[in-house]
This record gives sequence, C-alpha cells and structure tokens, in this order.
Amino acid sequence: MTAQQSTGHRETRTLRSVAKFNLVALETHRRELGEVRRVLKPGGLLLADFPCTDTTDYRLMRTQVSTGQIAEVEPNTFVDRRPGLEDTDDAFLPHHYCDEADLHDLLISFEIIRLWTSMSESKDGRGTRGKWIASARRPPLPM
Repeated sequence: MTAQQSTGHRETRTLRSVAKFNLVALETHRRELGEVRRVLKPGGLLLADFPCTDTTDYRLMRTQVSTGQIAEVEPNTFVDRRPGLEDTDDAFLPHHYCDEADLHDLLISFEIIRLWTSMSESKDGRGTRGKWIASARRPPLPM
C-alpha cells in the first residue's frame, strides 16, 4: 500500500504524521518509505513496526523454508504459497523480518528518533514474539 492509497494524499509535504504497519517485502518497504517521506512535511513523524529476526516466528519461518513448506522470496522475506490456507491466515502475504542494521538502512532518509523492540513470551510458551518499532522524522529542509 502506498502512502497515497493509505492517506488519499497526492501532494508532497502535506502530512504531519504517518503510521505504517508492515507485512511486506523489503523492496516494498523501500518504495513505501520513499512515498511516506514524500508526503510528510519537513519534521513530520513516522511511526512504523517491522517483524523482528530475534523471535520464535522468524526461526519457525527459517525451519519451514528448509523443509520446503514455505518460500523465501528475498532474504528474510517469507511467503506461504501452499494451497488451502484459511481466509484469515495472512501467510500468503510477504513477511519481511528485520534486524537493527536493516532498519537503519531502510530509514536512512529519516532522522531516527527512537528504535526499539517490543518483545514478550508467547502465550503458548513456545518462545519470544515481537517486533521492531521505529519513530522517525522527515528531516527539515536545508536552509
């Protein structure tokens, strides 16, 4: 989803803030973040979350790739193409998992205010679940 699709804005530098929640491939992240930067006013805020590589979910994806159950369509981006997935299952969508270096690379055109993980033990006791959360600002225009 582009910023235009999610906000309805075509104009450049018109929004004060954008929230972005992700289940997309790395290249899609890059395009979307470019669009978010375009529509944010200088100093405008971005709040985004990204799946984290330091989780049980990520390790499960790695195992499923090694057994041929799901596909890794680009590094750390997984898609389940098996027939018969339930309508409520979003595994058919690309899920890109990030580490801190990925996020610094993705957010290079922003000023990172804060970058942190939100982690917790899963309710089923199988391990850690969580995500990265980024708060960033579109840099002000040069004087």
